[in-house]
Amino acid sequence: MRVGVGTTSESHTVPTQRVQEIASLEAWAHAAGSGRGLHQQTAYQYVLELRERIEETCQLAQEEIAKIQKRNQTYYNRRARERRLDIGESVLLLLPTENNKLTLTWIGPYEVVEKVGEVDYKIRVK
Repeated sequence: MRVGVGTTSESHTVPTQRVQEIASLEAWAHAAGSGRGLHQQTAYQYVLELRERIEETCQLAQEEIAKIQKRNQTYYNRRARERRLDIGESVLLLLPTENNKLTLTWIGPYEVVEKVGEVDYKIRVK
């Protein structure tokens, strides 16, 4: 996935202002390291500022993840269909094969015995 800077795409946007803030912080850190006109910070100050930057970065990452999850949920729900089964109805069961767990086969038919949850059913396996 590519992330654009200041682009108009909602799901991939990193605000330009935030990028500029990070760049200015990096420039400040570089200038502080080279001793050009800025005071030398203590290790304690550095750790506090680093912790704050990490927290801001984590918050930004969580916001982006939430946007992506919402977009993926929308895509999934477009094609998802609710299915209801009645007790006594015959169904097929999709299971992995014995030789390869990535290869699936339909087996059955089996009878629906009980509705356990909103989308879960018990079936009678003969």
